[in-house]
Amino acid sequence: MTDPDEPSRFWKASGLVDRSKVCLAVYGELLEPGDVSALLQCEPSRILRKGDVHHGRALSRSAWFLEVEGAAPVGPEELLDRLLARLPEDPAVWSQLGERFEVQWRITMRIAEISRGFELSADMQRRLAPLQVPLQFDFYPNEAEDEEEEE
Repeated sequence: MTDPDEPSRFWKASGLVDRSKVCLAVYGELLEPGDVSALLQCEPSRILRKGDVHHGRALSRSAWFLEVEGAAPVGPEELLDRLLARLPEDPAVWSQLGERFEVQWRITMRIAEISRGFELSADMQRRLAPLQVPLQFDFYPNEAEDEEEEE
């Protein structure tokens, strides 16, 4: 029998993800980082070039990443907001980017307990929809190593 004064496991475990990273990732065989930076009017957090050895293998394409990280009480939506503030809103820019390269939002979350999560508000969904960029979600226990740059 459970002790009524003992908090339930569900109550202890529920809440916002512990740590998160949001990344705008742009990939392409012919990607030149300067071209992406000029189009988005923003410098990347990091780049990987085609032919670089990454995770033990030569990359078949280049990549341009713009990233922000945070810990609870800052969640993925606030991080997305920070990135969007640095980027153009013009759907034509995003259309041109999507025509030339593979583009995605990557949301990586680290969780220390079960039943962690987040939500994207209707307002955030409306902001993201015109950009026509898919969202990818990766969840990791704290001790796991993420591989979000992997192709």
